[in-house]
Amino acid sequence: MQENNNIRPLTAEEKAEWLVNFLEQQIEMYQEELEVAKVKLKKIQEAKNE
Repeated sequence: MQENNNIRPLTAEEKAEWLVNFLEQQIEMYQEELEVAKVKLKKIQEAKNE
């Protein structure tokens, strides 16, 4: 098995691109979770007021 010895460190630009992509994915996931939580809270509040 031949090892790949051509691995190079990421450039600052590549690191920044990766970080932006990662954070965008995290934000999207949290926004989805936030919407679910808002719906749950609204249902609880409506049941409480009945």
